[in-house]
Amino acid sequence: MFERVGIGAASVEDICDEAGLTRGALYSNFANKDELVMAMIDDHLDSGLAEMERLQSLAVDADDYLRLIESPERRRDDVLSATPVLHMEYLLYALRDPRNRPRLALRQQRWRELIESIVRADFERLGGDPPMSVEAAAAMISALDDGYALHELVEPGSYRAGTFSETLLALRRMWQAGTARSTAPSRRPGR
Repeated sequence: MFERVGIGAASVEDICDEAGLTRGALYSNFANKDELVMAMIDDHLDSGLAEMERLQSLAVDADDYLRLIESPERRRDDVLSATPVLHMEYLLYALRDPRNRPRLALRQQRWRELIESIVRADFERLGGDPPMSVEAAAAMISALDDGYALHELVEPGSYRAGTFSETLLALRRMWQAGTARSTAPSRRPGR
């Protein structure tokens, strides 16, 4: 329902009808529609964090991990992972109601913290001076992910599965090449 008509347009009655619940059943679990929406976002975030940790445990190295995040092995069991439309709808819902923004911001921070921990570990493995701060790299990765999803919504077919992983792998290779050049002994002509 949220994907079809939008969260703001969906009434509690519509939600209950769609779910086959009574209003009493909904209100026995959630104070209002906002609480239901935020619970769904929490579930999405918790599922996503757990899945990223699971993929990290399967990966043999950082490159393998980047490939796994868009592979068939990645589980996408929660509702928000099923469609980028729904993901964007939740973002818009929070943006339209200032009361929801701080709650969504905390959830985004948790996601960025996971990305930061992965980036930090990779920077430490690669050595040298990072091309940007860990925080800036995590923000860029998060923005790339949202940007690819948004572009696919506007222009279906523009986002090929695996593009996000390939972009991150390319950025990582550029960082590795830059690190290798900066740590290689310089050669003087004639030697």
